Amino acid sequence: MNKLKGIIITSFLALSSSVFAAKNIGDTATAIGTQISSVTNMMILGGTLLGIVFLIIGGLNLKKHGDNPQQVPLSRPLIFLGAGALLFGLGSTSDVMQQSLFGGGRDSGGEAGQFNDFTK
Repeated sequence: MNKLKGIIITSFLALSSSVFAAKNIGDTATAIGTQISSVTNMMILGGTLLGIVFLIIGGLNLKKHGDNPQQVPLSRPLIFLGAGALLFGLGSTSDVMQQSLFGGGRDSGGEAGQFNDFTK
């Protein structure tokens, strides 16, 4: 437990050193924003990997259910497959959710009103 505390404190100090080294509040905000962006990318990557693992476990449990339906209920592999699909799709939907909630999406076209973002 003490080793885990040491690792957590060391990583926190290493990550926050660039925030405290900033000269003004703008540099501090930029450093915090960069670190938060890195953490969200890491969470999305972890969710995608966990989704793949859940899909594999769901497939294996579905095979076990096919071999012996009395021992493994059908709900168990379906839960794993559903959770795996949601976590695997998190990476593709998180960017859309962030742009919808916080702005910064694509422009809706030129003065004529056509959607020409895909041709650029």
